Amino acid sequence: MFKKLSILFSVLFITAVTTACGEEIDFYDSSVPPPFDDESSAENYNSENDSLFDYYEDDAELAENSDVQAENFSDEENISAVQNNIPPDFSGALRDTLSEQDKRSYDIMYETLVSGNLSVALEKQYTMDEIQKIYTCVSYDHPEIFWIDLSYSVIDIDNSSSVNFDFISAVNSENLSEYRRRFEDECRKIISLVPQDISLYEKILFIHDYIVENTEYATDYADTSYEDSEMYYNAYGCIVQHYSVCSGYTAAFEYLMHLMGVECGKTTGFALKDGQSHAWNYVRYEGDYYWVDVTWDDPLYESEEYSVSGTENIFHSYFFITTDELERSHVITDNNIFVPECTASKYCYMRYFGNFMENYSFEEFDRMMSEKNGNPIVQFGSKEAFIDAFTDLVHNENIYSTTYFSENDVRHFSYVSNDELYTIEIIQD
Repeated sequence: MFKKLSILFSVLFITAVTTACGEEIDFYDSSVPPPFDDESSAENYNSENDSLFDYYEDDAELAENSDVQAENFSDEENISAVQNNIPPDFSGALRDTLSEQDKRSYDIMYETLVSGNLSVALEKQYTMDEIQKIYTCVSYDHPEIFWIDLSYSVIDIDNSSSVNFDFISAVNSENLSEYRRRFEDECRKIISLVPQDISLYEKILFIHDYIVENTEYATDYADTSYEDSEMYYNAYGCIVQHYSVCSGYTAAFEYLMHLMGVECGKTTGFALKDGQSHAWNYVRYEGDYYWVDVTWDDPLYESEEYSVSGTENIFHSYFFITTDELERSHVITDNNIFVPECTASKYCYMRYFGNFMENYSFEEFDRMMSEKNGNPIVQFGSKEAFIDAFTDLVHNENIYSTTYFSENDVRHFSYVSNDELYTIEIIQD
């Protein structure tokens, strides 16, 4: 007999809190250079008129796997996985945190939802919190199931629970196959674009850059109706519609990593600077975990006239970073089921590509300037080293004493600095 009927809306909160993560990058003109402080995150210096522009970087928002597995995951297998929605073994990372009984319920829920059926019959009577945990594991492990609404209802019958989901507004039982085909075709196209003669690390970077280059951050999410903006929050919106917020970027990157044989998951929290909720990824590479925030590497500009020369509006400040670096700007909330320890720095982007200086040295910076043709981006190992570099190069104008600027008679440059990650990017105008 029926024992109770409950409507669960708390999952709406868990998912929705990850979306309000974007803010504009503003440019402020001042005739007098402001004193250096922790609040400024970038400026543009003009040696002729001493004008400065403050630039705030975009906040616009565990299954075992080895790199041998990843390297051997062929294009043919990638395409097969996309076409048939066959999850690689490592895509059940959160499943492994559950008890054996709950794993069985996880499998039932996954198999039901991926088949397009929205009524899940579980073989045990669960509390609302228990169902919420299982569904969170399924949805986080499988971002390819993009057609599920954020709320669901639960009916307990005798010793079992029936969980009934709804489609998002744009999708129904008649058009689901078409939406899935579009999604799978686009995923297959992206995977086919990944060069095969590069390292796995570079393949991961390629996917990161592809998402940034081909996705526009949905700045209108707060003013758009819920029905119209639902796709902003999932992998479909990012991969097919190219319009998304942080949870969509995160879902798309995770699923494409799964198709490439890379262990990748989702973490939620909020931005330390303004308290806006946010989502980002972790990646396991050569046995170590690293953080990746694709959204924050996709800058928003208030002025369309300004773009970073040579970067095509792609940053890599949040590609493969440590927990120490992440927590200078991100706060990880307690509701995450798994949070990796990201302490390795070998493959952090700045170190890997030789753009890292533990301590500031003008001679070393001068060498990097020449190597990068006057447009380097450099990360420093401490706040003190970052301040030393900023003071010497910008405030004291010693950047004009570098070999590259002297030999090329450079009289004006822009720069973008991040006082949370301790980076300075020089942009030769």
